[in-house]
Amino acid sequence: MTGKKTGGKKLGSLNKTTRLKRSVAAGNEDALEEMRRIARGDVPCGVCHGNGKTKYQPARRTENGEWIVSDPDAGKLRERTCLSCYGSGKEIISPELKAKMWAEVSKYERPQLKAVQVVGDPEKPIQAHLVVEFVRPGNG
Repeated sequence: MTGKKTGGKKLGSLNKTTRLKRSVAAGNEDALEEMRRIARGDVPCGVCHGNGKTKYQPARRTENGEWIVSDPDAGKLRERTCLSCYGSGKEIISPELKAKMWAEVSKYERPQLKAVQVVGDPEKPIQAHLVVEFVRPGNG
């Protein structure tokens, strides 16, 4: 193996979290809108950039482990379905991350109830009275 990268994510490509942080820091995107996009699964694939196709160079491995290009047109690249997004052009986002993003977005879109502590007057404390009555079956 020569150590040359032939597939997968491009070297230096950013993950979802880093893209969100940089986008917000640059002021290009609203953080809330970016969270909505992640929750909807509307994030372009980082490998094919939304095309659904990636380029590759056909090759095969010999018995001693060396890679040999099987195509007579050795310099030409072929296209195939993106192995990261399976041709959808959208980043594969786990259901857990989608649920987390919807939970975060809902904090800003829906009013939250404030925690209220129940206290009484120190001179007249709240009285709690609990009555437990046991009833035997068949006594009407």
